[in-house]
Amino acid sequence: MVTLALVAFGLVMVYSATSAAAAIGGNDPSYYLKRQGIYAALGIVLMIVVQRWDYRRLRQLAPALVLASLGLLVATGVLLGFVLLVMVGETIQELQLAGWLPTTSVGVTFPGFVNLWFATFPTVEGLAAQAVAAALVIGSYFLAEHVRVRAPRARAARQPAASQSS
Repeated sequence: MVTLALVAFGLVMVYSATSAAAAIGGNDPSYYLKRQGIYAALGIVLMIVVQRWDYRRLRQLAPALVLASLGLLVATGVLLGFVLLVMVGETIQELQLAGWLPTTSVGVTFPGFVNLWFATFPTVEGLAAQAVAAALVIGSYFLAEHVRVRAPRARAARQPAASQSS
């Protein structure tokens, strides 16, 4: 019952957020409501199907599901890193356009799609900021890996030597 209430609330929110803009633009005010309603109905049908399915059959699929989820986790991390680089590049460009940061050209020209998609603009400040952001993300990964895996192994390796000498 709670799920149906949340779906209904979501449909009301979609309609209230999109109907005015669609009406002003001369489009069908309920277009997004209809589209979201189709997705909501499909989700409810899938929810009912999954409720009636025996979950113990998933045991056979567990290894594949774990590998798929790990792959999706890595893909999410890569995409978040990409978003970080784009946001840093856009921020630096906006600060340069506002005159708050100097603009030092690298002397090369990137194709327009690189500037648009990757927010990589040929300025020393922008490329340096993106390199620093990438280094921080990659460095934090390796630091977390060191703290989580390598440091406990080193401590465990030192402990038996200390207990044997006494």
